[in-house]
Amino acid sequence: MKGIYWFELLGMASFQAFIINPCFAQSSNIVPDNSLGMESSQVVENIQLQGLPVEEIKGGARRGINLFHSFREFNVREGRGAYFLSPNAEIQNILARVTGNNRSDILGTLGTFGHSQPNLFLINPSGILFGEKASLDVGGSFVATTANGLQFGEQGLFTATIPEAPPLLTVNPSALWFNRISSGDITVRSMQPTGTSPSGIKLVGLRVPDSRSLLLVGGNVIFEGGQSSALGGRIELGGLKASGSIALQVNNQILKLNFPQNISLANASLPPPNNLLVALSTSLLKTSAYWATAILLPMSSVVRVVVETFPSQPIQLLLLMTAIFFLLLAMEKAVILNSTQKASSVNPFIVQILQLQMQII
Repeated sequence: MKGIYWFELLGMASFQAFIINPCFAQSSNIVPDNSLGMESSQVVENIQLQGLPVEEIKGGARRGINLFHSFREFNVREGRGAYFLSPNAEIQNILARVTGNNRSDILGTLGTFGHSQPNLFLINPSGILFGEKASLDVGGSFVATTANGLQFGEQGLFTATIPEAPPLLTVNPSALWFNRISSGDITVRSMQPTGTSPSGIKLVGLRVPDSRSLLLVGGNVIFEGGQSSALGGRIELGGLKASGSIALQVNNQILKLNFPQNISLANASLPPPNNLLVALSTSLLKTSAYWATAILLPMSSVVRVVVETFPSQPIQLLLLMTAIFFLLLAMEKAVILNSTQKASSVNPFIVQILQLQMQII
């Protein structure tokens, strides 16, 4: 299935303390390169986070609101974590590139900690794999990409294929830059439990904090049994087949992509059904406790939206129906709407009309 998928959603970051672990278990394969010179990344092994052995990543090249890291190899072992340190409250973005020729295997936890809640970017043109027990523990939004690098407006590039110390890149990244025909794949197999939605849905896989973005940008993006969620935020999947750039809009900690119209898109593959499970909300309903679940069924080109809690007031129900209509219209998919909760305060006739109208779309 080719194209771009985006979802507006409903969702929590956690603060965790780090202590030194006296044990010396086998660490993850995280190897800094020398492209940043005196500002090279530093890896402190065997830090313990609530029983989880992790590698603390500090140092890097600070440029205003951005902190840059560069690695020859970047992998996280199963049962371990890799956490990037934010050294002060001004850091808004932590950007890590992999300059070697090997794919990054994220089999454990990838996170951030410190004095801010930054967005985390992982760039590896050779590919990124999220294993079955992979998870995220980031403070802001998360971007995984096999692009060659990131553009920072007119200030320049931070690339993995031309590894140099970053120039004065003090603004938010403005685009993902591809300069070769074939970029590596992003594969998601993660089924690691990540809690539940307010309506009780058990969430697994890659999850970012509430009201944040999860962007997976290839090459091809392939879900092999994995799931992702961004409650109250945004999920975007996509990529390019040719050289070009994908514009990146940063609004606080919500990140959005703008794909070019004249370049072939890579594949976004989500078989079988139920691979992408997310809770939906919109700005119209952000103060209300109305919940829905969108399940993409790519093999039949159907998006099933399950409304778990219907509002009791007709005007609120109309707002909910309108919000779902425009969401699904943007996705250009056929829709079936099913109710999973029948409350006594809900008018069954209104619910039936809602189901019928959504089926007609």
